[in-house]
This record gives sequence, C-alpha cells and structure tokens, in this order.
Amino acid sequence: MASLALCACLLGGCAAERETTLLRAARQREVGELRAERHRLQQEMGVLTRTVGEQEAALALARRQDIATGAELRTALVSLEYELGRLQRAEQDLAATRARAQQIEVELAPLRALEATLRDQERLQAEAAAKLATLQAEVETASKQAAAQEAELLPRLQALVGKLAALKQLGVTLTAAEAEIGKALAAVLPPTPAAPAPNAGAPEPKK
Repeated sequence: MASLALCACLLGGCAAERETTLLRAARQREVGELRAERHRLQQEMGVLTRTVGEQEAALALARRQDIATGAELRTALVSLEYELGRLQRAEQDLAATRARAQQIEVELAPLRALEATLRDQERLQAEAAAKLATLQAEVETASKQAAAQEAELLPRLQALVGKLAALKQLGVTLTAAEAEIGKALAAVLPPTPAAPAPNAGAPEPKK
C-alpha cells in the first residue's frame, strides 16, 4: 500500500510537473505572441506616427501654399479689377473717339465739297491756262505771219501809194488840159443850136 501510495505520489508529481511545463510553455508562447504583437503594433504605431507627421507637414505646407495662393489670388483679383477698369475706360474713350470721329466727318463734309470744287476750279484753270497758251501760241504765229506778210506787202503798198499819187496828179493835169481844150473848141466852133423841147408843136391832146 505504501509502495502504491509512493508510486501514486511519484506519478502525481510527474504529472503535475509535466502540466506545469506545458503551462509554462503555453504561457511562454502566449508571452512571445504578445511580444510579437506588441512589436508589430509598435511598428505600426511608428509607421502611423511617421504618416501622421508627414501628413501634418503636408497639411502645414498645403496651408502655407493655400495662404500664398490666396494672396496671389487676391493680388490677381486686384490686378484683374484694375485691368477691367482700364478696359472700361478704354472702351469709353473709344466710344468718345468714335463719336468725335463722326462729328469730324460731318464737319469735314463741306470742306471736302469745297476741296472738290477747288479741284474742279484748278482743273478748269489748268484747262483755261492750256487753252490760253494755245491761243497765245496761235497769236504769236499769226503775228509772225502778219509781220512777214507786212514786210512783204509794205514795199508793194508804198509803191502803189506812189503810183496812186502820180495817177492823181496826172488826173488833175488831164482835167485841166481837157478844160483848156474845151475852151479852145468853144472859141473856134460855132454855137450849137438849142434842141427842141420834147413834144414841141404837137397838138394838145383832147380832154
């Protein structure tokens, strides 16, 4: 009985020691798994921390860029408003210039008509000057021809005038000679009887 009890105690002790070893091994595995899980979680935490840091840095950069972009946008908006104002003023100036151009066009209409009239007058004056020059040339030609003809005819005219004077003198001389001859004949010849009157001695017609 004692030996059985001893064996039972030995077996019980062995079983208890084996159970303790198994439990210890199981606990060690659990501890290892927990350590591995903690290490994995720490790594994930590090990754997340770095990711959060990077995201925060990116967010800060984005905020700075957003601030800079906003400032640039406001500057661009102010510049755009200024350019828009300049464009509106330029359009107003252009409209005023067009209105003034139309007014000037209206004012220039009579001046252009006068200019056209002056051009016509200048053309007429040029035509008259050309015609006058032609007439002057014709007059000069006629004058030269008349001078040539006068130079040619003047001696003949003078000769004819001389001949006419001589003939006139000759005519006076002949008239005087005829008068003397008439007187001489009257003195020599008897007087001529008077001619009877027409119808002289004829009976008077009955009434």
